[in-house]
Order: sequence, then C-alpha cells, then structure tokens
Amino acid sequence: MEQFHAFSWIAQIVNWCDMVGCGPTKEKAFEDLHRKFEARRAGLPSLPRPGTRVPIEFDSSVQIREYERIARDFFSEILGKDYYGFLLKYNSSLWDLCGPVLDETIEYYYKKIHQKFGVDVSDIEDAKLIMIFRRIHDHQVENRLQASEAQEKQMKMKWEKYDPEWLAKLAEEQHPKMPWLPDALRQCRKYLIRSEAYYYFVSGKNANKPGAEWQFDYNILLYDPVEGGLVLDILKGRRVGGVEFLDRI
Repeated sequence: MEQFHAFSWIAQIVNWCDMVGCGPTKEKAFEDLHRKFEARRAGLPSLPRPGTRVPIEFDSSVQIREYERIARDFFSEILGKDYYGFLLKYNSSLWDLCGPVLDETIEYYYKKIHQKFGVDVSDIEDAKLIMIFRRIHDHQVENRLQASEAQEKQMKMKWEKYDPEWLAKLAEEQHPKMPWLPDALRQCRKYLIRSEAYYYFVSGKNANKPGAEWQFDYNILLYDPVEGGLVLDILKGRRVGGVEFLDRI
C-alpha cells in the first residue's frame, strides 16, 4: 500500500499548477520537482513556453478533488492536520496515516468520524479516503434532501423560474470535453431555494430510492469570478439536480 506524508517544503513551476515537488528539505523538494518535470517532458511533444499558464490535466482516477471541501473538514476536524500539506492519490488510505503521521489507532478515527459526520466507515475496504469522503458526501446529500422535503411541506415552498445561462456558459468554458453539460444546465428552468447556499433543479422527494426523480451519480466543479466555487450535483441520465455555492457556506 502506497504511503503519503506531510511535507515541509513545496517547489512549483510558475503557472504550471500540477507541476509540484515536495520534500522534507528545500533541496529534496527541488529534486522531486526535477524528477517529475523530466518524466512529464518525456511524454510531451513540446514544452510550454516559460510563464505560460498550463491547465491542470486530471487523471480519470483522481476523483478525490470532487470532495475537496469534505477533505478539508476531514483533515482539520478528524486528523488535526492541514489538508493542503498532503498529496493524496486515489488509493490513499487512512491506514497510511495511522503510525507514520498520526498517534491514535484507526478505531479511534472511525469513532471520531461517526461522531463528527454521522456515518460508519469501518466497513470500507482498505479505509480508502476517497470512499470515506464519498460516503460522507452521500450522507450529507441525503440529509439535505430530507430536510428540503420536510421544509417544503412545512413552508409550502414554490418552484420559481430560473435563468441558467450563466452556469451553461461557465460549463462551456471550463468543461469543453463535456458538451452535454451546457445543454443539461439550460434545461434547469425552475429552481427551489433550499438555503442561500443551495438551489435545487430537481425534486429531492424520496431521493435515491426506486422510482424517485433524484438519483445521484457524481459531482462536477465550476468556478465563477463573482460567486466563487460551485458544485453541481449530477444525477443519473446526465441531469443536473442542483448547485451548491461553496463561498456562501
């Protein structure tokens, strides 16, 4: 099982966001950066000019970025560590931290996770962090939908007209490899305000149960210069279920 550790030094090429070297000393960080740079150069037909902004290319397995907000809270509240002091991969595990980085046993952290997030993760194979974050996320979505359904009944909340064009344009700019996404967003012509931080485009009644309209699949991230970070809840069938405004939380 691959280990990961906290680092004291980080070296990065300007405007090349994912070209980062880490190490316990400045020299080791530069050595790591040089090694990664040479490996990347070997796979590129040509290098970008110095100072050119190079977009991040995500490996299809690195889904851990989808749960960055949860990961930040998890590292801070559960582990007492800074999330940004670690480099996580898809197969990173809580087991890797118990011993090399943390003093307590994994059972201690299972209990703490349950107390903080209300979920039992002790059955997750190899205690993979990505699967822990996903379970926490699904639990939060379920709670949010149940609360929305109850509140809608109590307050007789009404669906209102919505103009999703600004979201569609963000999707066109930031996810050109997902041509279906802007069209899916343009179908979101009505919305229900759950809170200042979340708008529903699809009813959450009986969420994720057989026959329900809401069947969660995964998340997509967007960024707006004014609103900041946005998280789209994508339902099965490539429908957009809602949008969360991270800066309003």
